Amino acid sequence: MIQGKNISLRAAKAEEIENIFDMALKSGMASFSFSYKTGLESFKKIYHEKYFDKKVSSWGSMMICRKNIPVGFISFCQSGDNKDSATSGIRELAIWMDGEDHCGRGLGSDAINTLSDYLNKTYKISTLFICLTLYNVRAIKAFEKAGFIRQKDREKHEFLLKIFKPKSLSAMDPYNRYISAGFTLLLKNMP
Repeated sequence: MIQGKNISLRAAKAEEIENIFDMALKSGMASFSFSYKTGLESFKKIYHEKYFDKKVSSWGSMMICRKNIPVGFISFCQSGDNKDSATSGIRELAIWMDGEDHCGRGLGSDAINTLSDYLNKTYKISTLFICLTLYNVRAIKAFEKAGFIRQKDREKHEFLLKIFKPKSLSAMDPYNRYISAGFTLLLKNMP
């Protein structure tokens, strides 16, 4: 258990995947346009076992808890092709809260700061990033409150090229998806 100011983080368990998926649906993060079962199966593929293996420092997931009750989820991963030494200290984050009741109260920023400090101290992770849709104003504010800086278009382009090294023009390629005008990139550099 990792203690923040008003929350604690604990390792998420693989058997909690359906609860985590339900949280994602409540937050609007997992707006899958197909049935619940198909969406859940896709979600399980995305959040594969690497996210639940405590021994892997490249991937991980935590339940955000308040008074030992899960109120959200936060994860990190080594994205794209950043396995070389120049980009090995970079992780991509994802976060969502379990419904509106837990939003706008500083819990997300607290979780982001707590995980940032933990990754920096434990694994020497020096840079964290997230790409958010521009309409997700609440999440953008939470990340900015946690010390992330919104990047200008040119900076976004250069950073994402370094991370993802796109291989195609496919919309499924993360670089092409994130570089679109509908996303903003937020970065946090740590000593």
